[in-house]
Formats: sequence, C-alpha cells, structure tokens
Amino acid sequence: IAAQNPKLALELAKLSRFIALDLPWSQRTDLRELAIQTVNSHFGCDYAFNVRMPAAEAAGINADMQASLTCWESSHLFDDEQKLVIEYSHCVASGNVPAELFNQVKTRYGEKGAVEFTTLVGFWSFWAMLLNATGAVD
Repeated sequence: IAAQNPKLALELAKLSRFIALDLPWSQRTDLRELAIQTVNSHFGCDYAFNVRMPAAEAAGINADMQASLTCWESSHLFDDEQKLVIEYSHCVASGNVPAELFNQVKTRYGEKGAVEFTTLVGFWSFWAMLLNATGAVD
C-alpha cells in the first residue's frame, strides 16, 4: 500500500530496517518478534501476523506462543521478561502506559532501551493500523 507513493515506500522501508535490525533493543530477536507479534495481535492485523509468523518462529517464538498471545497473562509458555514485553507492547499500542510499567521497562532495559522498545512498538502499530485501515490485504 505504501507503494502508492514510491518515495514514501522507500523511506518507510529504510525506517523499518533501521528499527528492526539496527536499534540495540531489537538485537534480541526473540523479544523483537514477540513485541511485533503482540502488536499485530493487539490490532487484529491477521495479514501482518501471518506474514511475520516464520520470522517469529525462527527467533524462538513458536507457533503455540504466538497463538497464546490473546491469553498471555494466564499462559505458562511465557517467562517473566516475555510477559513484560507483551504487557508493555499492549499498553504502548493502546496509548496508555502506566508510569509504574514504564519504570519496570526502564529498569530492565535502561532509559535508552525503553525508548527504543517504545519506538519499535509505535512503528509496528503504525503498520498494523495502515494495513487495517486501507484493507490493503483483504
């Protein structure tokens, strides 16, 4: 859908690559893919979720874990750090991050890491909303 404007598509591709591959927080591929799939699940963006499944599996987020994102709080498949990533991703995507939760993320990843993590969630939220709004994948 971004190809409607080639310059926009090019710039978004560059930014996608930077956020996914170059940000230090994103170097933990398991957490990166867990955050992205949480965002896709949060927005009900089935196309992006399904396209991203192989990358998430390759990073260690297996199909059962991805299927359990809707019931993550009661799932035994996620450890404490993964649950923090899921919870924070949902809160950022909803636009309502409690200060205590941000402080937990900042304590775990440092202030720079918390900002990078938030950026990743915000950017993939943008993609999910764009795909959903345009019906580009129906």
